[in-house]
Amino acid sequence: MREYSSLVTRQATCVGGPPCPITAIDQRFVNLGRVKIEGIDVDAKLTSPQTEYGRFQLAMSGTYYIKYDVEQPDGSFAGFISNAFQAVATGITPRWKELRGAHWNYGPWSATVANTYQSSYIDVLTDNDGNAFDASAA
Repeated sequence: MREYSSLVTRQATCVGGPPCPITAIDQRFVNLGRVKIEGIDVDAKLTSPQTEYGRFQLAMSGTYYIKYDVEQPDGSFAGFISNAFQAVATGITPRWKELRGAHWNYGPWSATVANTYQSSYIDVLTDNDGNAFDASAA
């Protein structure tokens, strides 16, 4: 893209004519545009009353992304939920991610069992036949 050509340095002279070989690329952070995000956050806890065996709690916290659109250099917006195509800069944005836990307390004793989950995503890499690779099937 010509709008970023000022960030590329080429060799002053070259054999065979232009374009001359690239000698350096200025990789500074460039704020290219806006991001439109919509989602729903959920946080729920259920705690039992104190029993002779202690107190129990179930907890779940999660986020569901409805939209995660990133402005492209041409001004259009592209969605990046559940795919790795923008992951170099932002990381994977799964459609749904959550943390669930079960907690127990009894006097000075306590225990927690927890699980994290995120929905599948389409990876940048393809399978051996050139099809999109679903990371949940790996």
